[in-house]
Amino acid sequence: MRKLAYVVGISLAMFAVGSGPAWADNGPHRPQVSSSNLAGGNFAADNCASCHRAHTAQASYLLKQAQPDLCYSCHGAGAPGSNTDVYNGQGVDTASTSGWSGLRGGGFVKAAIDSANAKRTAAVGTTPATKTVPTLATSATTTSSHSVDGTLVTAWGGGATGTVGNQVSLRCGSCHDPHGNGNYRILRPIPQEAAVATGSTGVTIPDTTTTKVYTTANYWTSDDLSLPAIQGKDMNGVPLVDRTGKPVMGTAFTANIAGWCTQCHTRYLAPTGSYQNARASSTGTGTDPMFTYQHRSDAGATDKPNCITCHVAHGSNASMGPNSQQVAFPDGVAGGTDSKLLRVDSRGTCVMCHSK
Repeated sequence: MRKLAYVVGISLAMFAVGSGPAWADNGPHRPQVSSSNLAGGNFAADNCASCHRAHTAQASYLLKQAQPDLCYSCHGAGAPGSNTDVYNGQGVDTASTSGWSGLRGGGFVKAAIDSANAKRTAAVGTTPATKTVPTLATSATTTSSHSVDGTLVTAWGGGATGTVGNQVSLRCGSCHDPHGNGNYRILRPIPQEAAVATGSTGVTIPDTTTTKVYTTANYWTSDDLSLPAIQGKDMNGVPLVDRTGKPVMGTAFTANIAGWCTQCHTRYLAPTGSYQNARASSTGTGTDPMFTYQHRSDAGATDKPNCITCHVAHGSNASMGPNSQQVAFPDGVAGGTDSKLLRVDSRGTCVMCHSK
């Protein structure tokens, strides 16, 4: 009984999630969100009851409701607890005439990506090409999404050489720390289902006091440009440099996001030249027979080859044409209408960069 009481006490003391609509960035997920103190701590004790029940919990960790429904109670359609609706892929945007804009990560059930109207304006002289993926006026049903309901799915590219990936059971809390931490978007340094070694220190994506921008009017702009620039690191914590040895700089989000994503998709992290140089196996001998020649994914700079340059994190409503539907997953099964979290219809992401 004493052990149970201790677990209950720690759970209630550490979890600080409120339901008010006016929280600042990550506010309710941080313990220090109230001036009320408890024995030297700065925990907003009343917020514990937003998510936990000591004796009548209906889900593990004494949660009053299982994920993702518990998360949707604040981050869902019409929910009062957050400015981000991850169910519909929308976020509050006071500058928009509708009062909302598309959430940059898309949505798990619906998303607002106008993937059919992606445009690339050819460069003129030394002017960089203009790339635009607009937002929809109304969110559309997703054609692919990360799982958040505990369903067993494959983390493609994770695990040992020769395999297609690891089987994982993802929930919202697999990637996000509901109690808050020092990472942007309260991302866990190591996702709970990650394939990296247990002793890894994880990837840090620093948070700041800067006001975050979670929405976008252009889905090709994957970065949060309000964040400061830092040097990126790979999933092993090694600082990234370009082919001349110059540090690869990006914001606190893009600089390290490739290293973060590839803690689950371990063999997807590829440097410059991987399109013509065979990837070494995870044992350091020979090549990886499954993921051999690859598109670069570790640039870490805004609008450069990176995991989130082509893909969104939550879910996409992009559609796949007849040829794209024949592209198989690593297990050899054709993808069909699954959009693989891509930002643009079919393989339009290729044309966004590789065209004149």
